Amino acid sequence: MAQTAAAVQAQLGTKPTDPTIVAELAPYGSTKQYWVVRGGVAYPGKSMMVDTTAANSAANQATEITTALTGAANSDPY
Repeated sequence: MAQTAAAVQAQLGTKPTDPTIVAELAPYGSTKQYWVVRGGVAYPGKSMMVDTTAANSAANQATEITTALTGAANSDPY
């Protein structure tokens, strides 16, 4: 089941220095969710679009986002 931006953001953290979901984009099909994220202090200078697996929990999607911010797959610089 798709997760809300608020649920994923809660897993990323809510401090001003944590990565931030800037926008949730429309899903493409039923298996992916798309986010525009800013890296915050942990990933300075990084903003990108990240796709995550819609069926994953908010915690797992947050992990997918932080993995993308480190330069791994499933991301496009924005």
